[in-house]
Amino acid sequence: MGMHEFENVVEGSIRLLAREGADNLDLRSIVYALYKYQSQFDTGFTNFRLIDILLAHRYAYKFSVNEHPDYGEHKRFLDALGNDFAHIQVNPSQAWDCTNNPTAGYYQHGYLYCDAGSRLWQRFVDAGVLQGRDARPPVPMKLSDIVAKIVSLAEVNKEIGLIRTWYPLFILDTKDFNSAATLRSLKDDDSIQVIRSVTKRTAALDIEMSYGLLTIPPLEEICDQPILYWWFDLNQTGKGQRD
Repeated sequence: MGMHEFENVVEGSIRLLAREGADNLDLRSIVYALYKYQSQFDTGFTNFRLIDILLAHRYAYKFSVNEHPDYGEHKRFLDALGNDFAHIQVNPSQAWDCTNNPTAGYYQHGYLYCDAGSRLWQRFVDAGVLQGRDARPPVPMKLSDIVAKIVSLAEVNKEIGLIRTWYPLFILDTKDFNSAATLRSLKDDDSIQVIRSVTKRTAALDIEMSYGLLTIPPLEEICDQPILYWWFDLNQTGKGQRD
């Protein structure tokens, strides 16, 4: 079973940002970072849930099949794709291989798609088809900065369920749950303090969710795990002292 909680929180976040916050945000780079986060987990390919938004904000690009940079070499394969969804590898005619022939783009209903920062996108950039801001790669962004923007916007728009969903999922991006240095860096991160403050102020954790990794662990069950204990005890401040 796929980890749909990650797919759904990313989809909901992009929809909210596109609707309410896109004017003053680099949505293209945010989407890139959110899909990178989603890809760490057992999730499916979900771009087509939001393809109109992704195209509008220049994260995804759509081309005719015959515009593929190597169309002449792979014409027979590309013309035979039909209407079904398919991943397009670096060498389209050969089987996928993580190292030697990774995914470069994707296809559906007669069109090729590529995402900013992908290998196929880079081919279109190198060929001069994509220029100007379309040729610029997404800017690296910290997940905590992105989620702080999302939950702040969710609070204003009363999407408390989105805040509730992000809170247990965000912490799973932590690489070392046993590191004192990691705990200090979390406490010192201003964006993380925003996430905690919004979550506490909206009482988001009072919403019952039991699907997958959305369950909130009882504090007594994680008292021997300092990072998780601090994270889920919202009565502690950034310096580890109780309010």
